[in-house]
Amino acid sequence: MASTPGRLAGIGVVLILLALGAGFLAGSGTDAQQVRIKTLRQHSEPLANAAQGLYSSLSVADASAGTAFLAGGLQPVELLDRYNQALGTASAALSTAAIGVDPSDAEAKHLLAQIGSQLPIYTGLVATANSNNRAGNPVGVSYLSEASNLMQGTILPEAQQLYSDQAAIVSQLEKRNSTLDWAPLALTALTLVMLVYFQIRIARQSRRVFNFGLLPATLAMAVLLGWLLTAGLISSSYSQRALTESSQPMGELTSARILAQQARTDETMNLLQRANTSIQYNAFEDRLDEISRLISEVSKPGSGDTTTQIDGWRRSHQIMEDRLGSGDYPGAVAATISTDSASSASHFIALDRDLSEQIGQLRGNGQSAVNSSYNALTLLDVGSGVLSVAAALLIGLGLWPRLSEYQ
Repeated sequence: MASTPGRLAGIGVVLILLALGAGFLAGSGTDAQQVRIKTLRQHSEPLANAAQGLYSSLSVADASAGTAFLAGGLQPVELLDRYNQALGTASAALSTAAIGVDPSDAEAKHLLAQIGSQLPIYTGLVATANSNNRAGNPVGVSYLSEASNLMQGTILPEAQQLYSDQAAIVSQLEKRNSTLDWAPLALTALTLVMLVYFQIRIARQSRRVFNFGLLPATLAMAVLLGWLLTAGLISSSYSQRALTESSQPMGELTSARILAQQARTDETMNLLQRANTSIQYNAFEDRLDEISRLISEVSKPGSGDTTTQIDGWRRSHQIMEDRLGSGDYPGAVAATISTDSASSASHFIALDRDLSEQIGQLRGNGQSAVNSSYNALTLLDVGSGVLSVAAALLIGLGLWPRLSEYQ
């Protein structure tokens, strides 16, 4: 190593190892990120969506049960269809979540088992309440109240916990994918700088400006560095968009939709129990205020229409409260469940539809961003290996003529 050929050979070996190491880190890092993205779009995101669907559908079913009960006697077909459809959607989401959940996720399995065992109890109580309602028995209200308490106090909190856990996993993966992997970039840049410096030294010693082995090796590492940086920035940018423009606002809108369902349940149950207190009225107003806050934070197109529906719902609810306070119970029921465009039911259904559509749009945007994040890394794992091996061979070919001059 004290001789010039020895130093040249030693530096050449170091450069070859650096080139191969950069290619290995780039390929393994890219492969790991692609695995994370595949996990996100094929497992974690669909499972979180199933949990969100379960959470929302259960809330829809509870709100629909109370609205249908208010109609009394033979319940309207459209209200029964909404209740049955919500239960069907919840059952499908429950099955999807049960199939997709990680076997090692004990908490998720426990939550799904609890929801699955309690849901038949809830539907049985609702069926009993409806039977008594058709027969004109006042006890039906008690059965419906017990069913709603089971849903609001036990089933929905479990569904919310399941959704929160799965949404957190999705957010963690998206955050990880939105961060550049600096290790392969740093090693590739170091290799490139060393190659340039080494060529300058050789050029001074050999009086030759270009080395036809080291020059293409340098170009190969420069291409690899540019590819890594460009693909990494594009991929991380799309992952960041999936997080900030899909997952996070979708969580806000999901919370807003659940609050709307809970407000509707409170509205119908209070009316069934002939309740007209300032505490219950303030609780309803607080829910609508929170819905408005969540929607304003998201600030997505269509939120103006959603705000209009919230304001209309406030006015309809106030009409219901006024009629109930004056003893006009049939008028209060009509203001709550009629198909008139000014009724609480019309505003609530329009609000729920708007929120559901926005959630669907946000999910589609997120899926598109995740797919683009994955596509940005296409062939990078293979290309990094090819470029690094080619650079290593070219380094050896570039040094061999210089070393042979000392023989």
